[in-house]
Amino acid sequence: MKLNFISTELFFGLLLVSGLVFPEAGLAEQMLEEGAPLPASAVRAVVPLVLCTNELTLRTQVLKTALKDLLQGLRGVKLMENDLEFRIIFESNILFDFDKANIRADAEHTLGIVAGALEQFRGKRIRIIGFTDSKGTDEYNLRLSIRRASSAKLWLSAQPNLAEFHFVAEGKGEAEPIAANTLANGADNPDGRQKNRRVEIRIPK
Repeated sequence: MKLNFISTELFFGLLLVSGLVFPEAGLAEQMLEEGAPLPASAVRAVVPLVLCTNELTLRTQVLKTALKDLLQGLRGVKLMENDLEFRIIFESNILFDFDKANIRADAEHTLGIVAGALEQFRGKRIRIIGFTDSKGTDEYNLRLSIRRASSAKLWLSAQPNLAEFHFVAEGKGEAEPIAANTLANGADNPDGRQKNRRVEIRIPK
């Protein structure tokens, strides 16, 4: 049987999870093992799930394209994603002066563009997370990362178009680095540390 929108594994997984298509215990597992053809009733029952999955995938692609278009050309800002969420990543020096947590005046233009991009995610729980490099104590870095995330949250929440959004500020300090803070020989790695000093806006798909 050919499936246009989802993989065969996901198709059978939906059948197994639903419990609506194969009420007889063990029949679904037996058909999977033997490669038996699906009865017509099974196909009719799962088609709405297939179409729903396809619509969600299409919507995710549309949102991704819109985000990329809106963020294109912004210095120090990049878009990443995984299976669960979009991640808008700011280099910390775009938003903050060194060792500070106040939004820079020249960062407001960039944040304004991002605020416009977030409008299409109304109703989502959006996390704003601060990160630091490994310089300084764990306690100090954690406090700084929380302060920076909170500053970004306050700025975005103050925008009229985002006033009703649900933002959550978090700080992770030097945890979850995206680059090495030191080189293999133990020497300092300024480029890696700069990448680790960042603020991320994480938006569930």
